[in-house]
Amino acid sequence: MRKAFLLGMLVWGLALAQGLPRVGFMEAVRAAQAWSRIPTPAEEISLSWCQGQPRYAVDLAKGRRLLQVYVDGMTGRVLGAKPLRERALGARAWLREPPGAPLGRW
Repeated sequence: MRKAFLLGMLVWGLALAQGLPRVGFMEAVRAAQAWSRIPTPAEEISLSWCQGQPRYAVDLAKGRRLLQVYVDGMTGRVLGAKPLRERALGARAWLREPPGAPLGRW
């Protein structure tokens, strides 16, 4: 039991050593929207650590396609963008039912 506790503390220590992002999710979305000039709400936001630095990937709908904008988690600076092959869901799809979460059918 003591070994499991020490292993858990090691994992938490390594996770916290990478640094928590100073920029929140909404600030990352606003930076991506301002940079790309796309006023639509974000369809997906993900947080990852690349070389020890937090990085947000914000998916914005540009017409029927998605544009993924990368935002630095420490400064809020836009690092770049990449068009995705996936199709955008759009606002109407979200109003009908959120994908993967059939809340009304429980």
